[in-house]
Amino acid sequence: MMKTPHYLIDKSKLLRNLERIEHLREKSGAKALLALKCFAAWSVFDFMRPHMDGTTSSSLNEVRLGSTRFGGETHAYSVAWADHEIDEAAGFADKMIFNSIGQLDRFGARAGGLACGLRLNPGISVSHFDLADPARPFSRLGETDPGRIEAVLDRINGFMIHNNCENGDFALFSEMLDQIEEKYGELLRYADWISLGGGIHFTADGYPIEAEGVVSVKPMPKPGWTIDKVVAPYEAEYELHGRKVAEGVTEITWSGGSLADDEYDEFVFRGTASGHRALCAHRLHS
Repeated sequence: MMKTPHYLIDKSKLLRNLERIEHLREKSGAKALLALKCFAAWSVFDFMRPHMDGTTSSSLNEVRLGSTRFGGETHAYSVAWADHEIDEAAGFADKMIFNSIGQLDRFGARAGGLACGLRLNPGISVSHFDLADPARPFSRLGETDPGRIEAVLDRINGFMIHNNCENGDFALFSEMLDQIEEKYGELLRYADWISLGGGIHFTADGYPIEAEGVVSVKPMPKPGWTIDKVVAPYEAEYELHGRKVAEGVTEITWSGGSLADDEYDEFVFRGTASGHRALCAHRLHS
């Protein structure tokens, strides 16, 4: 029997979560990073590493730990970097995320050519505790003004949004994404990556990791392109806005437009994830 205080980690329960994480990665194409602020038990990093893509941090010690003990992609973030920390942090990181435009102005030139991001504060969250709410009034966690953010787009290529706070409600998550897109959509289209932190509780029992499909699909018209829609029966009958739907658009094709091999464009449609009440918008890149 151990006579010293210790942490006991149930690896069977940890593996259950890791398998859900890996399933989501495979199905969505999204990356999954370990937030070291929440869990930094490096004794199980070898066990976790095959199921995740890397780590994200909130201090110099955490970014060092993530880079040297976990590996993979390492994101460096801190609310308040010190002058003597930033160079060492950049040496361990793959991406440097700045909390504010002021922090970007102060340290951006010392990021050593890393991909740089900026924290956005959308003003909404699901936190049940005011003290821990990153989006509460007068919060200094992230930038809110789209105009100010637009002015620094030439210095960043990604964003971090941290506002879920152990959110286990898929519909609420989707609703907040809609609000974020409405406010920052024109900025997000310039981003190469977006980090959605803050605790999306998709490892919880009953969380709808995978919808059966998308129903009630509506493509967005695009000048110069023709939209062809295939309407067919769904595999099952679904309830949507109080009525039953059994068929709808199952395939969309945009054609007739011009797109060079060295260019890309966006093709947008909206729909509802079947089996859930959440509305989702999809941007297809070609």
